Amino acid sequence: MKQLLPKPELIEWVSIPKAPLYFAGYTILSIGLCLAVGFGGRKLISEYFPPPAPEKVQTSLVNCKGEVVIRRGSTIIPAVAGMGLEEGDCIQTGSNAAASLKYIDNSVLKLEANSTVLVKENRKNQDSEGNTVNNELVGGDVNISTNKPSTNDSNTMRSGGLIFNFNDDSESTIRRNPTTKQSEITVGKGMVLVTPDNDRQRVVKENRRLVWNANGTVNEMTVPEKPTLKSPANLTAITIRPEQAPEITFSWKPVSGSRGYKIQVSELPFSITPSLLVDRTVPLTVFALPLKSTTAAYFWRVAGIGPNGKPGLWSDGFRFQVVVQPDLTGRPIRIDQPSLIHLGAGLFEISGQTEPGVILRINGIPTLVDNAGKYDRAIELPPGTDTIQILATSPTGRKGQRIASLPAR
Repeated sequence: MKQLLPKPELIEWVSIPKAPLYFAGYTILSIGLCLAVGFGGRKLISEYFPPPAPEKVQTSLVNCKGEVVIRRGSTIIPAVAGMGLEEGDCIQTGSNAAASLKYIDNSVLKLEANSTVLVKENRKNQDSEGNTVNNELVGGDVNISTNKPSTNDSNTMRSGGLIFNFNDDSESTIRRNPTTKQSEITVGKGMVLVTPDNDRQRVVKENRRLVWNANGTVNEMTVPEKPTLKSPANLTAITIRPEQAPEITFSWKPVSGSRGYKIQVSELPFSITPSLLVDRTVPLTVFALPLKSTTAAYFWRVAGIGPNGKPGLWSDGFRFQVVVQPDLTGRPIRIDQPSLIHLGAGLFEISGQTEPGVILRINGIPTLVDNAGKYDRAIELPPGTDTIQILATSPTGRKGQRIASLPAR
């Protein structure tokens, strides 16, 4: 008679501790991933888990003047201020033309007349949380301001066989002559790293200029620093009578090492390469210029002349007005009823008309008045404010005031 063996007891799964099993599984998986990376699995992982693609951003054409075109592939597009440029677009300025571009890292590139720039990259890097800006100067003159880039930003420009790296809060002018194959950089602020093909990297510091010649030689020199302008002061209004022929005296502080000065006067801002009323070299820090007896705005700037006879760094451009007015002594300044538009929250847009040449303040805030006496600005007002006060004063001591009620919010 067969002896029946006792049935083995069934081990219930639920009764087994799970933590050691989970730990063992994680350990095996980790070892497997390490081996995969060590034996070329990195490529396999990158195929299934690719890094995030950079976010392309259009380059903004801030302003343009004269004949400016965009070449997009085989298409030629007339440039219009406010339009966006894509990667691969080529912007060209004609004679007496200019344009300004703004990039994702807030850097600004200004093209002078007869210049060509290729926008190669303008994108936000998802992995490094930085921005990449890359341009190529084909020919002409450009000015670039980098406005304190972050440590993860990359802003470069290629020109000929040179790569300019703007990794500092800097301002510089770059020139490329495609005919003579000569390249030049002048640094007015900060420093710029320059890497030539088959040559050592150079650091170009403030107030320095480097010129790369076609034969491979490099000329380096110090340029005069920016002059400080004195008179006419910025945003000054000079009032004259209709029968007067004004003579304006320009003055500025001397610059060490300058062998004279270059002064330019224009009726348009220098940022758009205007036609010049004056473009003259003078030996002293003062210059007198007779102007027309008409109401008009003028812009002026000065640069010191270096040892090579070329201008150094240009000063900031100052703006002043000549205002022709009859004798209105004793009369209050006219301030018309302004237009008030509620933009949201406590923000209002205020625009209106007064007399040219006056100094205007809206609730104590200085406001620019143009040649026609018009003004327009946005102002933030605290809660509970129901009116605004507009005050105007003239260089001759006349005053004007208007109180305006705000629209319903």
